[in-house]
Amino acid sequence: MPGLLESIKALILDLDDTLYDCSGSLVHARRLKAAGVIAKALGCTEEEAYRLQKGKESSPKDNLYEEIANCYSLPSTFVEDVYKAMKEVDISGIRPFPGVAECLRDLKERGLRLILVTSGQPLEQKEKIRLLGLGKLLDEVIVVEKRNDSKRACFQDVLDRYGLRAEEVLCVGDKMEDELSIAKTLGMSTALVQHGRHY
Repeated sequence: MPGLLESIKALILDLDDTLYDCSGSLVHARRLKAAGVIAKALGCTEEEAYRLQKGKESSPKDNLYEEIANCYSLPSTFVEDVYKAMKEVDISGIRPFPGVAECLRDLKERGLRLILVTSGQPLEQKEKIRLLGLGKLLDEVIVVEKRNDSKRACFQDVLDRYGLRAEEVLCVGDKMEDELSIAKTLGMSTALVQHGRHY
C-alpha cells in the first residue's frame, strides 16, 4: 500500500459496509421489519418473507421491494409501507470499524483528499456520518440517490472539480459491481473491503 499511495492524491470512499458494519447492524434489523409488511401482504409467515427478501437480493434490479410488488401484483402502497417500517429501525448504535477514524486521520495528514460517495436517502446517510463521527475527517460527502443520479457521473465530476487524473484516485468500497467497477472503467485504482452482504 505505501507504494500505491505515492501516486494517489485522493480517495473515494463508500460508506455502508466499508466504514462501518451496515450488514450486521442495520440490514438484518431492516429485513425483519420489512418481513412483517411482506408477510401481511402475501399472507405468509415472516420467516418466509425474510427468505424471499434474501432470494431477491441477488437480483440485478435496483429495488427488491418493487420487484416483489410487481411479481405478486401488490398494491402501489406496498413499497412505501415497507420503507416506512424499515425507517423504524434505530441507527443510533452504529460505530465505525476499528481503526477507521485513525486511518482516515493518517491519510488526511499525508495530504490526501477524502471524498465519501454513498447511495441512499440523503438525510439518513448524512445522519449515519454524523453518528459515526467521521464528517470532520472527510473533505466532501456526496449522497447519490440511486434512481436519480449516476455514480459514474458523480465520480467523473469529482475528477473534474478537483483537477484529478483517474490514476491519482483510489476507490474503496464493498461492491465490485457498483463503485469498484465504475472506478475501474474510469481508470482508478480500487480496494475491495471484504465484508458484508455484497462480498
